[in-house]
Amino acid sequence: MEDRPRVTSDERWFRAVQEQWKTAILVAMLIALAGILLGVIYYQQRVLARARNAAQALQPVELAPQGTHNAPLTIDPEGRLVLDELGDVEPESPPPGGIAALTPHWVKQAAIHLRRGERAYEDGDWTGARLAFEEVRRILPGIERLDESIGLCHLRLKDYEKAEAVFAALVAKRAGSAPLLNNLGVAQMGRERREDAARTFGKALTADPAYGPARQNLGLLHYRSGEMTRAAEVLAEVVRHSPQNAEASLMYAVALLKLKRWSEAAGALEEAARVTPSAPVFFRLAEAKSHTGGADDAMKALQRGVDLVDASAALLWINRTEFDALRVRTDFQKLAADLTQAIR
Repeated sequence: MEDRPRVTSDERWFRAVQEQWKTAILVAMLIALAGILLGVIYYQQRVLARARNAAQALQPVELAPQGTHNAPLTIDPEGRLVLDELGDVEPESPPPGGIAALTPHWVKQAAIHLRRGERAYEDGDWTGARLAFEEVRRILPGIERLDESIGLCHLRLKDYEKAEAVFAALVAKRAGSAPLLNNLGVAQMGRERREDAARTFGKALTADPAYGPARQNLGLLHYRSGEMTRAAEVLAEVVRHSPQNAEASLMYAVALLKLKRWSEAAGALEEAARVTPSAPVFFRLAEAKSHTGGADDAMKALQRGVDLVDASAALLWINRTEFDALRVRTDFQKLAADLTQAIR
């Protein structure tokens, strides 16, 4: 058996030093590699940061589309959502057999017809409004107060028979509603069923004693029926609660004139002239004053009425028999002559 070479102490030291250098070099290489990686990451972060800053600094650019002039187009780098606006949808009528199911499409259709109906009503297109509301009812028959709108369209169109049918059905469901009773009474009055209308207006006032429209309509019913005493009583309450109501104030005063209650009429007309001055008020005030011994005041009121209308209308007013008591006055005769000359 051969003897192995003997390792001296110097050789062992040299090998130990050699191993230390290898380890140091390996560590240095790892550190260098880590530095390179960190450098690459840092560089990439700088590039990304510059890209983000550039994107944030980008402002909308005004471009003119090809073939157009002075028509800027804003380019939004984030884009926009495209909406299906309700107004862009064409209205459809339900099929004759009705809709099979209340889908979002038909709900949208009901909204379109409802909006069209409201706009038509605001514009005074009562027929267009009625047709639109009826389309809504075909889609959504149970919608609250829709029949009221249809009934109002019938009233506006003076189709009183259909209006009465609508409001009678509504009153059957809501007997204590003063507005519904009032509208039913209007329809009955339109059909010249005055006794029924009077009872209906009375029911409306029983349901709500402060409901002004029913009281005014009841006064108008008595006025048109020639019942001036009852008309004056009812209209006096309307004017007391609503002095700004020009129509009710004038109708109340005329009822007093027809009853030959000249002083009361003059007082009512003077108040009306103060609150809601108009040509009819001044002409009627002249009539009242001509019967109370105030001829000069009557002529002043007459002149104020004439100043508010054209010559033709003024001449028609002063040619009424109500002003016979003033015809002997020279100022009245001159006024009549001036108006006649003005219309030639």
